[in-house]
Amino acid sequence: MIRDLSRTWRFLSFLTLTAFLLSGCSAFNLDTWHGKQGMTQSNYPPFDSMEDFTLPMDVYDLDNVRRAYVQEARFKVLGSCLKKFGFTMPKHDVTPIRYPKNAAYLGWLGEKDVAHYGYLGPKNQGAEEFAALDGLRAFVIPAEPDAAHSGHSASRVNGIKVPKMGCAGEAE
Repeated sequence: MIRDLSRTWRFLSFLTLTAFLLSGCSAFNLDTWHGKQGMTQSNYPPFDSMEDFTLPMDVYDLDNVRRAYVQEARFKVLGSCLKKFGFTMPKHDVTPIRYPKNAAYLGWLGEKDVAHYGYLGPKNQGAEEFAALDGLRAFVIPAEPDAAHSGHSASRVNGIKVPKMGCAGEAE
């Protein structure tokens, strides 16, 4: 009796599984399904301009042009501090950042021209995108003036006392 019951359950399980698999392989109209599921009108408009990337706290921050002015002044202070130690400030870019602020946070691909360049975007696009996150472009400080710049590895450079946190700290 138990043996027949076990056999019956196996047979019913086999039939259920077969019916399930066959129903999954039946004719399926993808166009009809998309029309019902994914192609409905969104309540949110698409991103069309840089203004679409503005977040509520952005009104308290500088725009790209004003941020570039501040960076230029910062680099002048940094350069004059490094000059006291006998170093010159390396060349740096203080032009306004053109990549939309917050675009990287929101996953926007518009500036990257993905169809032409792929997901990495044009050459140097990654650096521009990274700079847009905090408004600061990366620049390289050579090893020699680094102690005066950062203030980490020495309290004196060329016999002159390094300011707390270096010239970078003084410029901030």
